Amino acid sequence: MERKKRVLIVGLLGEQINQVKSRCANIEMRFWKTDENLAKLKTMVGSTDHVISLTNFINHATDTMIKNNTHCYTRVSGGISKVCSVLLTL
Repeated sequence: MERKKRVLIVGLLGEQINQVKSRCANIEMRFWKTDENLAKLKTMVGSTDHVISLTNFINHATDTMIKNNTHCYTRVSGGISKVCSVLLTL
């Protein structure tokens, strides 16, 4: 059996996280909120298969750090529906 992809989603808020979890339960997801430490994000990026960020809700430093520390990075400008669409293509 193939293991679930580990995906890190950056920039969602609490209730949005719950909505994404319920729509895409077959994917192992981790979440980083913008009020958390960048060092924590860097560690999380290093232990995932793919990173998705909501570009409207992160700053340039966060975007650059992700870009420099992962090879599978998708930027999303939109909301929950767009994130779920990307997740379902992974």
